[in-house]
Amino acid sequence: MAHAATAADERSTGAWVSVRVSDPGRTAELRDYFERLGVAAVVNDDTVRAQCFGTYDSRRAREEIEGYVDSWVKINRVPVQLT
Repeated sequence: MAHAATAADERSTGAWVSVRVSDPGRTAELRDYFERLGVAAVVNDDTVRAQCFGTYDSRRAREEIEGYVDSWVKINRVPVQLT
């Protein structure tokens, strides 16, 4: 049942994408970067969950987040994994 609620929440507010950071000490930096770009972001241990407002299609949201993450990784040289 919780999975259905999550899917419904994503449909009503936008898709969430999880980004696992190889150096957990840098998750706050990635969260702050997302927030400067107008992307909602929440840290949970070594993962940042990011939400693209107005992007209700998960594929498009993931593509948008991937673009932001690629830029952040190039500048900060911290490997990440989108999950």
